[in-house]
Amino acid sequence: MSEGLVQTKSSQLRKSTDFQEVVFTSYKAKEKNAAATAPASRRKFEQDQMNRSEEKERFMKKTRHEIIKLGLSGFDPSKRQKTKEALAISLGAKPKKTKPMNYKEFKEMHSKRKKEETEKTAFNNIGKTPTGEALAKIKTRMDLNKRAPRGDRKGGILDTYGRVKKNDIPRPKKK
Repeated sequence: MSEGLVQTKSSQLRKSTDFQEVVFTSYKAKEKNAAATAPASRRKFEQDQMNRSEEKERFMKKTRHEIIKLGLSGFDPSKRQKTKEALAISLGAKPKKTKPMNYKEFKEMHSKRKKEETEKTAFNNIGKTPTGEALAKIKTRMDLNKRAPRGDRKGGILDTYGRVKKNDIPRPKKK
């Protein structure tokens, strides 16, 4: 016996038919690029514009960096280091990790901060600054008792109606 498919009557009849493979491919019209349709002079002009803008950006970055370097030269070393770190962070670097702290020390520091805040709010509720000065200026009894000179006095009924002078009063004529 031969290994393979079992021959049937229908397979023997169809064996003689020729098989043709048909592949359909659709051809789409190519899309025209705006750059390809534009005249060559215009493309060159646009490329020049892009190159100029890139050069300007590079020049500005370089200038900014030089200005920052110049500014850093005037700082003392510790401040210079902090500023460099801030610059690096602004450029995308990861910030330094905070130093680990003893839990008891942290707890004490936290309680001190909280106590200061409560004192501050208590002073604000009273109407005083943390140094103990009053927030609003209130006239004291001394201020109220001080009298202004006569010409500087303001308010009162006489300012509204005015004063009568001796010359203003009509007198009867003597005969």
